[in-house]
Amino acid sequence: MQEWQARQRERTKEWHAYRQKEEAEEERITSEYREIGMRLKAYPQEEVHKARILVSNFIRAGEDVEEVAKHLIVPSLRCK
Repeated sequence: MQEWQARQRERTKEWHAYRQKEEAEEERITSEYREIGMRLKAYPQEEVHKARILVSNFIRAGEDVEEVAKHLIVPSLRCK
């Protein structure tokens, strides 16, 4: 019984350490986004809007490339 309790305490400690690590990472990411948002306030709104559209287009283009590559690569593997 004591061994089981000791294992449970150890698992609980590990879980808490994992959660703390995850929460710290989430806080770091949130902080980075806040900083980016604050920096964007210094730029004219029109330029920020154009930049957001540009980034969005890059993301969509990357997704399109991945989709095309997936269709090109998978059928060629089936032929072998």
